[in-house]
Amino acid sequence: QTPCSEISDEFQPPLESLDVDQIERLPYRVLQKYAKLANIKSKQKAEILRFKLSEYLLDAGKLPDQQSTECVDLNGKSSATSPNSHTYLESSEPELLSFAPSTVYMSESMSHGQGVLDDDKSSTDSMEEDESTAALAKQFNDALRACGKQGDIRGAERCLRAMESAGLAPAEKQYNKVLAACGRKGNFLEAQRFFEEMITRGVNASTKSYTAIIHAHTRARNLKGAEKCIKEMEGKGIMGDGVTYGSLIHALAKEGNFGRAQKWLNFAKSSNVTLNAFAYNGFIIACGRFRENEECLRWLDAMLLDNVIPDNYTFVAAALPFAREGDYETVFRLKERLFNKGKSKFLRGPKMDTHAYNCILLSIKAACPMPPLGVVEHILREMHENNVVGDGHTLKHIASIEKSLRYKGSDGSLLQLIN
Repeated sequence: QTPCSEISDEFQPPLESLDVDQIERLPYRVLQKYAKLANIKSKQKAEILRFKLSEYLLDAGKLPDQQSTECVDLNGKSSATSPNSHTYLESSEPELLSFAPSTVYMSESMSHGQGVLDDDKSSTDSMEEDESTAALAKQFNDALRACGKQGDIRGAERCLRAMESAGLAPAEKQYNKVLAACGRKGNFLEAQRFFEEMITRGVNASTKSYTAIIHAHTRARNLKGAEKCIKEMEGKGIMGDGVTYGSLIHALAKEGNFGRAQKWLNFAKSSNVTLNAFAYNGFIIACGRFRENEECLRWLDAMLLDNVIPDNYTFVAAALPFAREGDYETVFRLKERLFNKGKSKFLRGPKMDTHAYNCILLSIKAACPMPPLGVVEHILREMHENNVVGDGHTLKHIASIEKSLRYKGSDGSLLQLIN
């Protein structure tokens, strides 16, 4: 086999000659070239390409030790696995499973490359097999993580099935990434299907599992389903975290269900759950939507009183109602309360981003020609000093302000201050 260090853009051995370890270490450009040879879409993340190339070689029977052996899973069904397959088991009844002699048991730590090998294997063979399995498991984990972030439910499911074909049964962490994809898309029906599958296979659900399902319900505005899911979670003795309750509180508040949102907020606080800004932002957004500007400020006060660190969206949500009315003075007071020269006044708080500065520019635009020119120049210079890049909305606001104030700089444009 060709060492991976020798594989480059100039020299590429045949795809069929590569093994899992080599695919894992291939540069991105080389991965793309091999993907084209395998009729795989090449403009994808490296983790996805590595997974799909490994899947391609498995399907083609090019990876070593792919002779089929029957293996019974927790449901009592037979599935084809290789003699060197790796199986995860969290069951108090190991007699339910029958394995080939050289089966490797994959625990939760297998995603980090650890496993327990059978005694009848030599130490050298065991080390080589363990390294190969760890590399393959890492590819599956990376692919699942990418699918979860992109909300690619079908891709995540294909990855699960490929893991099973390779003899790696998904554990809780792997299922949670699939549930995360469902949550991102708001597909609570698919989330429930995968959740029932993991429970049937003896994989224990965690707070993250339930949080992903609750997020799917809230994204789909199925708030009663989200509340039911939380009650089911608590009934099983699993306590939610700030993300779990924050997702529900945010969704309820945005829909104008202040009573139910307040109830869950009080419950989370009484249970000593550390909430983040997302929960309170829902109240602030809803108050702004209903033009209850003073209520926005009241909820901001409540948030700071509970020692919750505000984020950029907190500022935008609280300032936007005032910005639309041209009340730039209130917007600037909010800015001074939360930020100092564009940087958060709170430990671990974020600095101002493009959306935050656009909100300020909107307030100035709506108030024109009232704001003094120096205020506009100060904000644009601060953006430049903090390396904040403007977008299309920034350019539109600046153009409108220039027209209203009849600004004439050295080059006739305020844009010089942020370029």
